[in-house]
Amino acid sequence: MGILYLYYISHLMGNQEVVMFNRIIFSKRIKQLRKCYKFTIIDFSTCFKIVSKTSVGAWEKATAIPSADVLADLSTFFGISMDWFAGFSNIPYTNESIENAENFVLKKLIEIDRDTTYKSFYPNEYLNAETRKELYSLPVRANIVVLSHCGYIPFKEDELNYKPKAISKFENAVKYKANLIINHLYPTVQVTSNHKNILYIGDLDQLLKREITTPIYDIESGDLK
Repeated sequence: MGILYLYYISHLMGNQEVVMFNRIIFSKRIKQLRKCYKFTIIDFSTCFKIVSKTSVGAWEKATAIPSADVLADLSTFFGISMDWFAGFSNIPYTNESIENAENFVLKKLIEIDRDTTYKSFYPNEYLNAETRKELYSLPVRANIVVLSHCGYIPFKEDELNYKPKAISKFENAVKYKANLIINHLYPTVQVTSNHKNILYIGDLDQLLKREITTPIYDIESGDLK
């Protein structure tokens, strides 16, 4: 009941498999995952840009399931094993699922942050794959991936897309940069339309600096079966 066949490309094995996809388990897990990160359905569809809020709602009601491609994208976005989503495993994170998600995020950072300012935000011990494995747990690394998607990357995209009304007016650009820095360092000073984005950057900063060494958003703390 609630089970159907689904083809997907396995991140772990790199080959095509037929799996039994349990839509009931998926609906419960996607909802708990969303709530864990304190996303509204709109937040979810905004951060995870390739699906609509209607699709997310249908997933949670178990009236629809994601395509194989979208399921793979969910795995990459959250750093979560596709087997966990499909109901084959109760272990959400694997080394492979996290590393795949991290590689995607780091590639995205290089694409949008051409002046490499991200290297001053992401410490060397995180950017180095070996020390990252030693110093950050899998759940914390998953948090860093998601918060990068919802915090730092949109922040840099806004900066990249900003076009002053008069490029020749250097002062406008300086003021804009100053406001970005103030919002980043002092998120409580100004509540804007991207207030959650700023809060996510604050959480990300604490995890990267290891001021907090346990996951802020912990999907393993509740009943995920």
